[in-house]
Amino acid sequence: DPPEVNYWPDAFNDQGMQLRVVPNMEGHLAQGPPRFAWLGARWQSPDVRNVTDRRSALPELRHSIMVHAEILRRHGSSWQDATGRIRDAIRKDSAGEFVGQVADAAVPFGGLLMKLFKGAANLAKDRLDGPRSVEQAEDAASKTLVDEVCECLHSLVDGAGGLPTVLWLDDAPQEFVRRTWRTAQQRNWPLLVVVTHWEREWRELKRAGASAAAGGAMAPFDLSSLDGEPGVDARVLNPSSPDSLAEYAASRLPGLTPSQRALLLEKAAGNFLTMVENVGDLLCVPQNFVDRDVSRSLSSAGEREVGEWAIDRQMRGKQRFTKLAPELQELLGWGSYLGVSFLREVVEEYAEGVPGLRGAPERLREAVDPLVILGEPSEHLREFRDRAFHHVARRHFAHYGMEHAEALDEVLRERAAEWVNRSFDGEGNEVWPNEEQGIPAPPRSVTGLTNEEARDMLGMAAQCLRLDNGESWDTPMQRAALRTRFLQVILDARDNLWSRVRDHCTALECVKWSTNASTVISHSAQFLLLQHARNSGALTTARNLAIHRLSIVRARTNTEDPESLRDLGIALSRVGDIELSRGQVDEAYAKFLEYLTISHQLAQQIGNPQSLRDLGIALNRVAAIEFSRGQVDEAYA
Repeated sequence: DPPEVNYWPDAFNDQGMQLRVVPNMEGHLAQGPPRFAWLGARWQSPDVRNVTDRRSALPELRHSIMVHAEILRRHGSSWQDATGRIRDAIRKDSAGEFVGQVADAAVPFGGLLMKLFKGAANLAKDRLDGPRSVEQAEDAASKTLVDEVCECLHSLVDGAGGLPTVLWLDDAPQEFVRRTWRTAQQRNWPLLVVVTHWEREWRELKRAGASAAAGGAMAPFDLSSLDGEPGVDARVLNPSSPDSLAEYAASRLPGLTPSQRALLLEKAAGNFLTMVENVGDLLCVPQNFVDRDVSRSLSSAGEREVGEWAIDRQMRGKQRFTKLAPELQELLGWGSYLGVSFLREVVEEYAEGVPGLRGAPERLREAVDPLVILGEPSEHLREFRDRAFHHVARRHFAHYGMEHAEALDEVLRERAAEWVNRSFDGEGNEVWPNEEQGIPAPPRSVTGLTNEEARDMLGMAAQCLRLDNGESWDTPMQRAALRTRFLQVILDARDNLWSRVRDHCTALECVKWSTNASTVISHSAQFLLLQHARNSGALTTARNLAIHRLSIVRARTNTEDPESLRDLGIALSRVGDIELSRGQVDEAYAKFLEYLTISHQLAQQIGNPQSLRDLGIALNRVAAIEFSRGQVDEAYA
């Protein structure tokens, strides 16, 4: 990334935020097209409350690539002129035919990004429009996250014009690493994979593998089994260097004496985050410094404070929590009850009604900077940077905050319902922003968030808003519960995550659509949901929706109107197809016979190509069932 290109920003980590596995391009002016790609994926732990719908990394990967697509679009032809210089630069400091082929590509990223502009054609290509049959749906739904992301990598690095790529993985599933490694070897990908792993777990995995090998058993794949293979370099991340820690301390606390700086280094024990946290603690109390001036040296009280700090991180976390103001302890306890990641406005709003706890927004911001207890993954979310600190806050809540649990849950439900319901108009249609048509997103709506934030919000809503059988849709929370699942279906269908679409649709099996007012989810939205349920293989939900739609069409049917009759026939055929897919042959046969009767009538009345085609389809449906039953003469007729 030479100076004349300077495509990638230098900073990958921001104060108060977790490590960015994807560089933040905001505010960075790239001078030329990239010579390599960088993809990062951060998996969420499945035991974290409220973030179950962020386990798939594909949407984030796609979003990060589209950021670069927009950068290339803005620069356009101006970078074409720079391509020749890039070719020369690559050839000068590189060797081998493959790198020469990369250099000859018109613009790095270009091929992949053009495909993405046209609808992400190379990502889950066979699923862009949804499966066209139940068999295809079953096949698509069985595809895992591993398949999804591998398809993304295929588009980026495969072939002669593949772009050298760095794939940075945080808490990645081991199956994904195994598949990526195997495919990269088979296809000779120009790929550097960086995987983080806890050292204790790593050593446990190696011991387990050695024990299995000694017993003659085949050990299951784990990361440690790659250790020692060609191209694999396992490194233990040693403590941060004293120089880097000292440099940070000097930048934030310039007046420290040499002995005070040495004391801070001792207490950090080589952990950079611990140094950041400890400096933040000192800055919160001006009395820790001479004349209360943070640019000067520590006071005697400040030195005593640092001397009492534990070196062990978990013990230090407990110390830090006990030294916090009681009000902040309570706020953090409430947040820990809501989850490692939580909606900040729930804590802030609830605090407004508790005596002595006003000013919650400022206190939560203080927990981000300088205390570095919380991070800000987005404008609306806060998350505990260190899980150990989350556990300390959770224990505090268990002792002192349980009386607030029910009220906090209620505020969370109200806010989640508000965000979801604001995403729909009065007729039950979701409102998505459209810049070309000048349609803004409703304020404080899920549809106005980025896909990643929307998944966070909908994950919270799905967990706190119980979906009942739909006997009544009178309250905002009941309406939001149904709309939440609908929005989850739409988001994941857009990203071709069909196994998750099926899960969301399956959760809707309990809904009695006949009692559902169309202002909750409009008829057109219900039809879209029916299609996604059918395509994803959630056949029970698809059947319920199809039967509900059939009842509506039947009630509207005018036997004197050919178009009205045809709508009824199509609705009957749709129900029959779904019943047949479910193995309910008798029910399917009854619907197809009725469809055949209507088609005969229309063919006689109108006789146009469309009516004759409908008749042929109806005859085909009925004949197929009769043949499967051994009624060969009837089928032949």
